[in-house]
Amino acid sequence: MTRTAAALERFQDEFTLEEQLARLQRQRVVSATAALTVAVTLAAAAAGYVPHAAAAVFALTALGLVAVFYALIRSGLNLRFADPSLTTPQMMAAALAISWAAFAGSETRPLFLAMYGVAFAFGLFTLNTRRLVLVGLFYLACYAAVIFLSARLQPQATDLPREVFRLIAMAVALCWLIAMGRYVGRLRRTLNRTSRDLLESEARHRELSDLSTDAYW
Repeated sequence: MTRTAAALERFQDEFTLEEQLARLQRQRVVSATAALTVAVTLAAAAAGYVPHAAAAVFALTALGLVAVFYALIRSGLNLRFADPSLTTPQMMAAALAISWAAFAGSETRPLFLAMYGVAFAFGLFTLNTRRLVLVGLFYLACYAAVIFLSARLQPQATDLPREVFRLIAMAVALCWLIAMGRYVGRLRRTLNRTSRDLLESEARHRELSDLSTDAYW
């Protein structure tokens, strides 16, 4: 292995460590957001808008998922996955949990629609446009399932035209977020290329410095 290759490998290890630290920091933000959504849901349950049992299930599910994903990243097991950030599975898990709460708390459904948007926003900084579109379609499918189950199981409490309008509004909002994510993705790719160029330049500089030192002595 040449000195340049060894230097690059060392810098890549350092870069991976920095990425892991950034992921842990991101997970702390996710944890705080999950705690906020749980607090809001429990407050809605206390006010009588969400069944207490449904709110408890949502709270335990949300906090449990946060703990699991944090442990995966903290232990380094996330590096074994194709996407070490685990963003896609986290977003999909969040969508399923929110869908449960949205189905149970029909009176506060706009609140949970907002939670879809908050959960989706976390993908803007890590996912490419294709993955954002796929996750967005999954979110729409989740809320469509909520509407379908509500119409079948709670027909008296379901205003179908209103729910369809909410689904369309959600699709428009997700399209806007995806457009924002595409812009952020271009910035991220530019920064990654710049970082790689800097690493390679520093590695070559160190090798030249070592060669100069060896030649001097």
